[in-house]
Amino acid sequence: MLAMALSVGLHAVLLAWPLGQQAPETVTMLQASLVEPPPESPPQPEAQLGPPPEAPPLHMITRAEPRIDAEVVGDDSVRSDLHYRNFYDENPRHPMRCMVGHVAESSGDHESALHIYGDCASHGDNFSAISLAHYYELGLGGLPRDAAKAAALFRQVALSDREAYRANGMFYYGLCLYFGYGVPRDKAAGLDWLRKAADAGDTDARGFLNLAGTPAQPGSESYFKR
Repeated sequence: MLAMALSVGLHAVLLAWPLGQQAPETVTMLQASLVEPPPESPPQPEAQLGPPPEAPPLHMITRAEPRIDAEVVGDDSVRSDLHYRNFYDENPRHPMRCMVGHVAESSGDHESALHIYGDCASHGDNFSAISLAHYYELGLGGLPRDAAKAAALFRQVALSDREAYRANGMFYYGLCLYFGYGVPRDKAAGLDWLRKAADAGDTDARGFLNLAGTPAQPGSESYFKR
């Protein structure tokens, strides 16, 4: 209806306007208003953004191929870090980062395991501290056996404000005190730490306390390599 009214009005103006003269601006505007606009292009879909890249999951590094620069040792076997240390260094925020030390240890890559355990233990990771303590206890990865360092790491975990593996640290530190491993022997203090470990849920501590002071009590060789 609006278009028809505009058309009638336009023609009336044009018929009334003398020939040879330019149509007034209002006529031009009316003409423009009757021209159908070109069809609009359909809206283009926005580019779909994928999720941000994530650190590779732990299982991916366990299948990594040996590095090209792997070192050939005397028995003709190939020693490689299998990217464990690279993964650790290049993924500082990966939630399973410190557990890569255990993967490296299990594969026999003690050099990478020691690097990872040492760094994580220095930042308060209890699992890494206990694992590093066992390295010092057993003399693995080229480390000299050092009972004092092992006991100090067990104590670090026992006093930690992080709950994970703390009870296990209490258990081992209690044994260190009870048997005098790496620290002066103090059976009373050792039993106190073992009770704390048992109260925190450590089943090994409970088992030891049940046998402590009896002929069936395990000796230190059951827990530590002398």
